[in-house]
Amino acid sequence: MFKKNVGFKTVFTALFICSSYSIGSSSTWTEEQEKVWSSVEYYVGLIENGQVDEFLEYYHSDFSGWVPQIGYLPDDKTSRSKFVRHYLEPNEEGKTESGEVLLGIKKPISINLFGDVAIVHYIQEEIRTTNGEDRIREVWAWTDILKQVGGKWVMIGDHGQILDSK
Repeated sequence: MFKKNVGFKTVFTALFICSSYSIGSSSTWTEEQEKVWSSVEYYVGLIENGQVDEFLEYYHSDFSGWVPQIGYLPDDKTSRSKFVRHYLEPNEEGKTESGEVLLGIKKPISINLFGDVAIVHYIQEEIRTTNGEDRIREVWAWTDILKQVGGKWVMIGDHGQILDSK
C-alpha cells in the first residue's frame, strides 16, 4: 500500500502524466491535428526562448483566457500581454522574472477540431531556475482554444492550472 506521506495529488499527477504517453501518441492524430499540435509546440517554444513579441502574435485580438495564478477573473489579450512581458520577457541582464527554463516538455492529451476551431488539452512540464542554482519543477495542465486565421492557428482562449510544483 502507499505510504501516508505520498499525497493523492502526487499519485494522481504521476498516473496522469504516465497515461498521457499512450493518450498523446502522435500516431493517433490526423494530419490536421498534427498541424494544430505543431503550432502549439511552436508558440510555446517561442516563449521558452524569450521571443515574447513573436509569442504574443499567436493571441487573437478577441482572446479571453483564465489562469488562476494570474487572477481569478478571465483576462484579455491586453492584460495577458502585460503579464507575459512582466514575467517572461528578458531584462537587460537577459534574465526573466520567472527564471530560465532548463527543460520543457509538452504532451498532447486531446486535440478536437471543429472546422476552423481547435481545442487542445496538454500537459507542460518545466524544470527551471531563478537563481542559476536551485531547480523548480512545475507541471501545468493547459487547454488552448485555437482558431485558424489566414492559415495560422491563433489562441482565442485558454486555461492553465498548476498541477504540481516542487
